[in-house]
Amino acid sequence: MKNIVCLLLLYVFGIEVLAQAKASDTPAFPSVTEVQVEGLVEKPLSISVASLKKRKVVEGKNYTIVSSKGEVKRTIGSYKGVLLKDLLNEAKITMANSKERGKYYVLISATDGYEVLFSWNELYNNKTGDSVYVLFEENSKEIVEDGPFVLICTADTITGPRHVRWVKSIKVAKL
Repeated sequence: MKNIVCLLLLYVFGIEVLAQAKASDTPAFPSVTEVQVEGLVEKPLSISVASLKKRKVVEGKNYTIVSSKGEVKRTIGSYKGVLLKDLLNEAKITMANSKERGKYYVLISATDGYEVLFSWNELYNNKTGDSVYVLFEENSKEIVEDGPFVLICTADTITGPRHVRWVKSIKVAKL
């Protein structure tokens, strides 16, 4: 009987150790409460969910996240967010020489290390700029699992590569 109890305790202890090891394999991304708009801007911004809600909010429906292999990863039934270009306009990009605008870019960084790049021309001289949003709500709920901030580009056909979860910063820079 004593051996059975010992084996049972070892079994339970082993399961607990394995469960803890499995939990530590799951990446835990630092929680952010604000997105920083920084770099070559006159007015750096720290944006919270509450401050996004006070700006010009755009609502959309049925956004599908498609991988680079063409696989549908997920569909967002509805979303609310703010146009990235509106945030950049508010921060006022500093550009000493407008002939160098082709050298400017916007880098969106996430807490997990993922980064996405948009050129200034892509955002301001193309319809893409009218379809890049910083989201704070998906499916009528604040974003929790992927953020609180997610960036999407609704103009893309393959939407996954520029779907940025856990957005922490938006940086304007020059080559």
